[in-house]
Amino acid sequence: MLSALVDNWETPKSLIEGLEEHACSLFIDDKGNTQRPHRHEACIFGRIHELSNIAVRKYGNIDSLHVIGARLPSTCWCLCGEIVHRVDFKICHGGWLVSHVPASLPFGLTIRQAEVCSLSAIGMTRTQIADILTISARTVDRHIENILEKTFARNRIELAYLAASSGLINLDYLVAHFNSAQCHKKGGEDD
Repeated sequence: MLSALVDNWETPKSLIEGLEEHACSLFIDDKGNTQRPHRHEACIFGRIHELSNIAVRKYGNIDSLHVIGARLPSTCWCLCGEIVHRVDFKICHGGWLVSHVPASLPFGLTIRQAEVCSLSAIGMTRTQIADILTISARTVDRHIENILEKTFARNRIELAYLAASSGLINLDYLVAHFNSAQCHKKGGEDD
């Protein structure tokens, strides 16, 4: 287990050299400062970079290991217009290298199925998912059934693990979940 963590501690330069040709990247240091590598300066998807920075600041604490529920997934997805981007987070010396590239969703899921899967994986109930996506709870159940069939997961717990390990967490929902948790936490402290 430790070797898997130690192997991730590469230099940002070696990680950048290993990126796909059309990938855009961003380095986020331990203090949350951002820097774009020279070959990736013309990115038009600034929203992905903003969301990534928020996610790294919350979930990417490299000073200590967190429980799974508070760890940054190594891969997420983000919808930019009609284009799905795979967003990869790689820990390295001094911070995180974030890269993104247009990609298909894993397991052949539709965007709606991936949204349902992501919300389920971050702990939303079927009613909460229905409210967020403005669909019925019955439709959520049907989506979950179809997702379980496509991913070969046996239940929602396996699906949550699979979502976190296969890039099925939506970056927008991950950040929104963090912001919502912060609001609830602040509200609870004032009571």
